[in-house]
Parts: sequence; C-alpha cells; structure tokens
Amino acid sequence: DHILIDEHFDITDKFQEYFMELVSLQKRMNDSIAKGIEEALSQVKDVHCNMEADQREKHMMGSKFHNQFEQLQKVEAERNEEVERRLEAEKHRKEADTRFEKQRVQLSIATKDVNRLKQVSEAATYREGKLKIELKDQKAETRELQYQVEAKENRINIMRDTMKELAKYAHFGHEEHPVGDPLTWTPGMVNDFFDEWESMLERNERRREVLKLLSKLVGLDIKKVLGSSVDEVRLFLDETGLRWRELEDAY
Repeated sequence: DHILIDEHFDITDKFQEYFMELVSLQKRMNDSIAKGIEEALSQVKDVHCNMEADQREKHMMGSKFHNQFEQLQKVEAERNEEVERRLEAEKHRKEADTRFEKQRVQLSIATKDVNRLKQVSEAATYREGKLKIELKDQKAETRELQYQVEAKENRINIMRDTMKELAKYAHFGHEEHPVGDPLTWTPGMVNDFFDEWESMLERNERRREVLKLLSKLVGLDIKKVLGSSVDEVRLFLDETGLRWRELEDAY
C-alpha cells in the first residue's frame, strides 16, 4: 500500500513530536539523573564533609578525651595526695590528741603534786615558824640558864679565889702540912677552917688580913667586916649570894 503524502507528513510530524517528547523526556531524565547525581554527589560531599567533620570531631573528641583523661588522672592523683595528706593529718591529729591527753594527765598529776608540795611547804613553813619561836624561847631559856651558870661559876670562882687565899693563912694547927689547893677541900675541912679561923681571934693582925682579903673579893665594906664576928661574916656572904654550902656541893 502506498502512504499518502499527507499521511506521511502526519506520521513524520507525530514521529517528530514523539521524538521531541522522547528527547524532552530523555533530557528530563538526564536532567533528573544529573540532578540526582548532583544531589547524590552533594550528599556524598556532605557525607564526606560530615565524615571529615566527624573525623575532626572524633579527633578533637579523642584529644579532648585524652586531655580530660590526663586531667582526670591529674585530679585523681591530686585527690589521692589530698586523701593521703588528710589521712596523715588525721594521724598526726590523733597522735597530738594522745600526747595532749597524756600531757593533761601529767599536768593534773603535776598540779596535784604541786598542791601537795605547797601544802607540805606551808606546813613546813608553819613548823619552821613554830620551831623558830620555840628555838627563840629555848635560846632565851638557854641564855638565862647560861647567865645563871655564869653567875654561879663567878660565885664559885670567887669562892675558889677566896679559899685559895685564905688557905695561905690556915694550916689547921699543922704548919708542916698546909691544906694545899682549896678545890680539894671537903665540907669537913671547910668547917675546920672556920673553927680554926674563929680560934684565931686573938691573932688580930692575921684575922684583919683575912677579913680584908675576903672583903675585897666579895665586895663587902672592910670596916664593917672588921668589926663583925664570924657568924656575921657568914651572913654577909649569904647576902651577896656566896654560900660556903654551894662550894661544898660543887665539890
């Protein structure tokens, strides 16, 4: 069959129209594909960028984590050191508390000892004062006794001197046997001396010398003594505190 020219042009137009649509479709498809590829590339690029960003972030995070880990280790080490310091400080505090408690106990004991020593010291001071008073009284008594002893010794010494001098004038009737030291005289010899002295009244000169000597030794008035009897002389001696009996008792 032969195709008419009109049909031929009509077919050609349709084919051309179809071809143009096909080209247009192909173009749209290509554009779509290109756009898809572009979008895909863009997405790939974005993904790549994201991956790079993630990688950088990961690196940064790793570095940050490493720094944080090091910082954490440093903080942990400092914390451990602080814990050790606190433990050491607590140990020292407990030791200090123990020492303080011991010192407190020792101070308490020392305070009690000091108080006891203070009481002992006060008691000793009181006793010392009392002893000083007693010693003062004893010294006064001792001085008084010493004065009495000295006075008695003085009287005895006067008697000794008197008896020694009087012995030069008395031989009890035995010129060849003098009485010697009057300190050896017995009470009987003293009585014998006075008896012989009384028998010497006729020997005025000798009696006068004896009485003068006696008056000088005992501090009596010579004229008064010279005019006195033996008994009166004895009385004078008694009045001056010089008793022949004391001399007798002393030996």
